[in-house]
Amino acid sequence: PKIYTNLSSRKVLVMEWVDGVRLHDARAIQAMGFEKARFVNTLVQCSMRQILENGFFHADPHAGNLLAMSNGKLCYLDFGMVSYAAPAQRYSMIEAVVHMVNRDFYALAMLYQKMGFIPAHVKIDPIVAAFVKALPDVLNSAVGDFNFRNVMAKLGDVMYKFPFSLPPFYIAIIRCLGVLEGLALQVDKDFRIIRATYPFIASRLLTDPSDELQRALQHYLFEEDGQLRWDRLRDLLQEATVVGDYDISVAADQLIAHLASESGRGLRELLAAEAVETLDALETETLRFLLKCIDEYALSSPVGLVKLIILSEGRLNVMLNTLTDRLLDEIETTTAQDSSLRSARS
Repeated sequence: PKIYTNLSSRKVLVMEWVDGVRLHDARAIQAMGFEKARFVNTLVQCSMRQILENGFFHADPHAGNLLAMSNGKLCYLDFGMVSYAAPAQRYSMIEAVVHMVNRDFYALAMLYQKMGFIPAHVKIDPIVAAFVKALPDVLNSAVGDFNFRNVMAKLGDVMYKFPFSLPPFYIAIIRCLGVLEGLALQVDKDFRIIRATYPFIASRLLTDPSDELQRALQHYLFEEDGQLRWDRLRDLLQEATVVGDYDISVAADQLIAHLASESGRGLRELLAAEAVETLDALETETLRFLLKCIDEYALSSPVGLVKLIILSEGRLNVMLNTLTDRLLDEIETTTAQDSSLRSARS
């Protein structure tokens, strides 16, 4: 709502009157021509932007503090409980998700110590062992299926046993996410807060130029031996497209920058080896048509090919199938009498 600063003071906040219905009133929302799920999704995405992008967030977004408006917008009320997370703290939250996905509990404990949750003099080995024992059961699923409450319950057990000191912003974020998931579960019993926020996290990992998130992205995408986890890259690209202001070209440029860097040497060598192996398996005639098609795609360099693959937004299989069909059609037209090629197509 609009704030009337001339009528407000340190103790009184005066805002405009907003007409709407409570988020738990499903009938009234349907009477306006909307589904409750629409507003819940808006709530989750907006809250995640507040926490991870702006840093200033409403820490108590329960149904009584929200109004569904007739124009389809969502209104937050009662700003008595708000909090702020600094950029480094916001980056650390995303890094923590990455470490949990990777089951890298040593890195998770080190991150908590860097954030000040664990005193610098405390040895983290016993904490790492406790994470290893407590978390695998609740993390034994895809990232989008993490049960936030179960994960936080297990983390809470470990934090209670060891000298953790949680800052107010972290407690506020945990409360906020817990309230969001509880509200959303009333609409969808299979709702998972991490699944709902994963597209936004994916877009930040792929496009944020900060050193912290670039390290987190590389940690998420690359094995210890430098090999790229193609399935994770595909998932990130597909998930991030859900976010309205996500720019896929930024993600492409950042991945290409990594390929061109010294730290990307291992991946470049891997891609080169795979390319040579694939080209060796092609017949001369097929390779000739492949190069012709690549030229038709106006790719002036291998970097262009990589960029085209990334810009396909994860639909690599569709692109390759289309290219393969074009190749085979051309081969069939020009060498219809070649039985070996017809056999290869079958």
